[in-house]
Amino acid sequence: MQRLKSLDIFRGATIAAMIIVNNPGSWDAVYSPLLHAPWHGCTPTDLIFPFFLFIVGVSICFSLSKAQKIGISKKELLRKISFRSLKLIYMGILLQIFPLWNTSNLSLTAYIFLGLGQVLIFTTLLFKPRIHSSKKEKLYDFFPWALSLLLLFVFYPYIDIENIRIPGVLQRIGIVFALASSLYLLTSLSIQRYIILFLAIGYFLLLSYVNVPSLGYPSIESSENLPAYIDRLLLGASHLWQYAKSGDPEGLLSTIPSLINALVGIQVGSLLLSTNNSKSKIYTLFIWGGLLLSLGWMWSFIFPLNKHLWTSSYALYTSGWAVLVFTFFYVISDVYSIYKGKIFTYFGTNSIFAYILSSAIASLLITIPLGRGSLGQLFFTFWVDISSQKKLASLFFALSLLGFILFICKLLYDRRIYLKV
Repeated sequence: MQRLKSLDIFRGATIAAMIIVNNPGSWDAVYSPLLHAPWHGCTPTDLIFPFFLFIVGVSICFSLSKAQKIGISKKELLRKISFRSLKLIYMGILLQIFPLWNTSNLSLTAYIFLGLGQVLIFTTLLFKPRIHSSKKEKLYDFFPWALSLLLLFVFYPYIDIENIRIPGVLQRIGIVFALASSLYLLTSLSIQRYIILFLAIGYFLLLSYVNVPSLGYPSIESSENLPAYIDRLLLGASHLWQYAKSGDPEGLLSTIPSLINALVGIQVGSLLLSTNNSKSKIYTLFIWGGLLLSLGWMWSFIFPLNKHLWTSSYALYTSGWAVLVFTFFYVISDVYSIYKGKIFTYFGTNSIFAYILSSAIASLLITIPLGRGSLGQLFFTFWVDISSQKKLASLFFALSLLGFILFICKLLYDRRIYLKV
């Protein structure tokens, strides 16, 4: 089965965009397209995470169909899916832990020690050597967990347990990956379409007609809403994103409709694996993308586009954009071979690693003290002095981090090292 170049390019472009919007030099100086919508609405930045979940769906289709062709049983595949999902959730929580060190009066040596420990934990979780024995492979699967738990035990005095954010990007990816993969193995494509319809309508009815217990009436406003209420009830306010207006943008209830984006990706992946000719596939993809985009946009007049709540209109609207953008890359890279997209391929073949590395570096830059501020503030001041414009300096800060991640990913790509969960 030939590898889809367009999928690696689209994945890499999405990760690159994610790194840029997540790591400005200062949140007080950011160009508006690089910010999420304050509440209702959809900016270019609001498309990034749904794009990645769509890519997860397409990837599921290709990887699991290949695994089934070589004779791996559904039982074994479900075991691997569960293990990978748990690892993603675990790594997501680890990312939340390390910016929350109790680091008062720590020396620079201690910061370096904690930083190296963080790198070691994620390296062991991501790196997997070639193992030809199935027994040894299963044994090695548990080695990174044991080592990371040991290191966490060593670091325990420095961890602010009471304020760890439990939801997160990797956690949502892990949950959606597990659900979408299981549905791919256990249900047909037609049933999956009904599930998309059920999720979209069911979530709309839930948020539109079920009373929020703290209010006594339905609400999708930022001050209070059902997903926020459930997040606080089940996880506790101290374990949610501290900057959220209410609840958590990757909270529990809003994870359910995000499955729509991955299921749409599975539909697209299945079409690409079919025996239809390229022109037929392209035509169908453009029709699907246009329909989803139009449905989401029309629905938004009564059920607004909202990333924080991941409204049904938002799930369909962003899925439509994802199909259209992916089709564009598919046409120029796989069908006509006009664009190779090497730079994005470097990110795309080590996407989770690139995201984790950028998050880890960002947390270190913010945490490590230097003078009256942090190391990150020093770098931002450097770009302000060069550009004399704070918003431009903030963008240069993000691009410099992106450039460093690109350098690392290229080194890995050139050596055919692929760090995957």
